[in-house]
Amino acid sequence: MKFRFRLKPYRSKYLTLVPYDRDLLNEAKQQFWRERYQLGFQDLTTNTQVEVFKINSGKKFETFAFIDISDKYDHKDVSKVFLDFLLNHRSQLSHKIQIDVDCIDEGMIPAIVQAFELSTYNLSIYTTAAKETHPLQAAGAEVVFVGGENIGRRYKAQVAEQQIITKYQREAMDLVNGPANKVDADYLVKWIKGKVQSSSLKVKVLNKTAMAKKGLHAVLAVNRGSAIEPAFIIAEHRGAPNSDTGTIGLVGKGVTFDTGGLSIKPSN
Repeated sequence: MKFRFRLKPYRSKYLTLVPYDRDLLNEAKQQFWRERYQLGFQDLTTNTQVEVFKINSGKKFETFAFIDISDKYDHKDVSKVFLDFLLNHRSQLSHKIQIDVDCIDEGMIPAIVQAFELSTYNLSIYTTAAKETHPLQAAGAEVVFVGGENIGRRYKAQVAEQQIITKYQREAMDLVNGPANKVDADYLVKWIKGKVQSSSLKVKVLNKTAMAKKGLHAVLAVNRGSAIEPAFIIAEHRGAPNSDTGTIGLVGKGVTFDTGGLSIKPSN
């Protein structure tokens, strides 16, 4: 989907989302909304826990959803509110959505972008059943942020960065959700090597023989329970040469199948 910025809202063909924070909501803001959207809604402070769809009889603006994000102060909380909304109201979504950000902290925009990107993730990627297409995956799908002047200039780079982050979140989710007969050590090696072509990543993979020479006996001991050869992946990324960040090391394990403890783990 495409993300854009606009000073004033479109008057047709868009589902309008109006997130608000009670601390920023006042009579002046409500009057502003009444004039902008020509919509006579009740005082939101009396009905703050319910997402309400409003249909304007004059068809000036067709469908609304008011979303309460009061007391949501960090990226994760805001993203979850929007993701829950997008999943719970999927059948009512349009492939064109505009979001009025005049009554929230504009710094929440990246969190909203994350929610929209994750809302299209399909858990059934490995099934043979027909896959339901999400409205925001349709051709021409777009999300428009409606706000003050220069909103695009201030947040365009942050939106692009969040889209990159979420792209790899979805790839990681694919790895986690992949079955053991699909995602094995060889699959992980091919996956990480595929990143070399589009980045400055340098990848070195130790096979079973090389791992033995390096003395990685604990890894090899675990691998004895598998018919699949193990792999030890070393990925290096060189940042800016003049950066004072220093060296950062991330060490983790990619366990693609684990039989240990299955008999003693609770079903939940």
